Amino acid sequence: MAKIDQHSLTWKQVLRFMEQQRAEAIEMLRAGSNSDKQRGRLDLLDELEKLPQQAEPERVTTDTYLT
Repeated sequence: MAKIDQHSLTWKQVLRFMEQQRAEAIEMLRAGSNSDKQRGRLDLLDELEKLPQQAEPERVTTDTYLT
């Protein structure tokens, strides 16, 4: 998986989206609306938030042109 730049504007927008989705899921969970679905939604958001820490370092390869 490619490394995610945690300081990029794109990632910051993703974090804002996740915060909104998390708040909505919690509100729906408290209201008793589709509780299993809301728990799954929260689990997915938790996993998405962890992506920058799970990224594998990029592999650097060198080409050799020796024959």
